[in-house]
Amino acid sequence: MKITDLKCTVIEGYPIIRIDIDEGISGLAQIESPKYYIKPHVLFYKRFILGQDPTDVERVMLRIRKLRRL
Repeated sequence: MKITDLKCTVIEGYPIIRIDIDEGISGLAQIESPKYYIKPHVLFYKRFILGQDPTDVERVMLRIRKLRRL
């Protein structure tokens, strides 16, 4: 099981994120408050999480957090 795509759109100011995996499953999430500016920030991480295991949330988040330290 691997992440194959990450998409983000803004609906009425609220960013909605969609993650697709290679088994045909998609997950949706909403960022907690209106943030029109966040879409490019979310999409920045796409290349770093593609191919990762979506069930290993801790590993994916550690990968993202390491980028913030650079």
